[in-house]
Amino acid sequence: MIYSAAGNTFLLFLGAPRPVEKLGLVDGALFIQPEGDYFWMRLINRDGTEGEMCGNGLRCVVPFLESEGYYQTRYRIRTLAGMQEAWREKGLIATRLAPPTNLQIGKKWHVIDTGVPHALTFVNSVDSVDLMELGPKVRHDPAYAPKGVNVSVVELGSPLKIRTYERGVERETQACGTGATAAGLIASKLYGFGSPLEIEVRSGDLLTLHFSDDWQHVELHGPVCLY
Repeated sequence: MIYSAAGNTFLLFLGAPRPVEKLGLVDGALFIQPEGDYFWMRLINRDGTEGEMCGNGLRCVVPFLESEGYYQTRYRIRTLAGMQEAWREKGLIATRLAPPTNLQIGKKWHVIDTGVPHALTFVNSVDSVDLMELGPKVRHDPAYAPKGVNVSVVELGSPLKIRTYERGVERETQACGTGATAAGLIASKLYGFGSPLEIEVRSGDLLTLHFSDDWQHVELHGPVCLY
């Protein structure tokens, strides 16, 4: 099945990771395995590499597991970035992410790991940025070697607006859950934005970020549908 989380599209399968044909049609493939009282989620990016975690992918797991006959109030989902949770809430799908790490505030570019590493900068207008030109340059910058980073441009406002070039997909995606989380947390630190915080992704959909003052509790809420 193919699911879209605010425009971020994934093929989902039960079982261990395996080669998938035509993966270029989506942003990645998610392989879900039951393991006792939790589920393993493994992400294979569009370019064939394995990603540590995916915020929007986590949200897709909920309706997928329901379609496969697994019904839980909350799903515990293990990733290479640690244990996460996802559930339904008020018509949306929510996920609780692990606390962010590796925060670095720079003069222009800011870095934070929200399950995967992100570098972002604030701009006057996200629509004026040539992200397919900027994204690869920052993604492959030696400062972020060897694995590189996801690259986002963020426009301040209500809601925040974000565009993201994703490592592993190697193009701009219509949404990035961990990118939206990174943007919201850094906007809160630098500009005083409070929780909850709405973030408009490239698809035009809204994601809502909830976070505690110490960032130890971070949740991302948003839409998911069959593609």
